[in-house]
Amino acid sequence: MPSSPVPSYLGDGRLNAGNHAYHVSCDLHLFASFLTHLLSLFDSASRSSKSQPVVMLLPTLAAWLLCLFPVTSAQDAVAAQSAQASAMKSAVADITPGLSKGAVITLPFQKRWVELQVRGSSPRVSPAYTAVVEVATEQDVATVVTVANRYNIPFLAVSGTHGWTKTLNNLPYGIQIRMRKLDSTTVSRDGKTAVVQGGVLQYEITRALFAQGKYAGK
Repeated sequence: MPSSPVPSYLGDGRLNAGNHAYHVSCDLHLFASFLTHLLSLFDSASRSSKSQPVVMLLPTLAAWLLCLFPVTSAQDAVAAQSAQASAMKSAVADITPGLSKGAVITLPFQKRWVELQVRGSSPRVSPAYTAVVEVATEQDVATVVTVANRYNIPFLAVSGTHGWTKTLNNLPYGIQIRMRKLDSTTVSRDGKTAVVQGGVLQYEITRALFAQGKYAGK
C-alpha cells in the first residue's frame, strides 16, 4: 500500500499534500466549526469503521494548525538577523556622507556605545539599538529618517531619554537618533514666543528664558 505524502505548509493558508494544495482560512470561528465537524466524523468513523472522510480532512486540519501556531526555525532567525545586519551596514554607508561635521555615528563595541544606551528608566526600558546617530542639524535628522525608511529600519528619536513607556522595548533593532546637540532656545523679537529645538531639556529652556527676562512673577 503506497505511503501517504507528508504535508508541507506553503504559507498563506495553503498546504501541499501530494498533488493537491489545500486552501484554508485562519479565521478562529471557522476553525472552531471545522473542528466540531471533524470530531463528529471521528465519532461516526469509530462506529462504522470508515475513516476515509476523516483522513481527507487531516491535511486541512494540519494547515490550520500551522497557520494558528506558526513555527520559526533557527535558520529563519539567523537569516532575519543577517538581513538586518546587511540593511544596517548599507544604511550607515548611505547616512555617513549626508551628515554635517558635528554629527557622530556610534556602533556597538565602540568606546561610547554603553554610555549612549543608558536611560533614566534603564534597565526596565532598554530599546535594542544597532546604531546611534548624534545629529547636529535638522537636516541630519531628515537624512537619517530618509535612509532608515529606505531600508525599512526602525528608528527612535531621543533627547533626555527619560521615557518610561514599556512599548519602547518593542524596538527589536534600529537607529537611535540622539537629539541632544539640538539644544537651542530662541526667543522672538517681540518676546512673546520662543522656538525650541528637539533635543533641549527643561532646565535649558528655563535658563535661556531667564536670560531674556522671561520668568514667572508674583
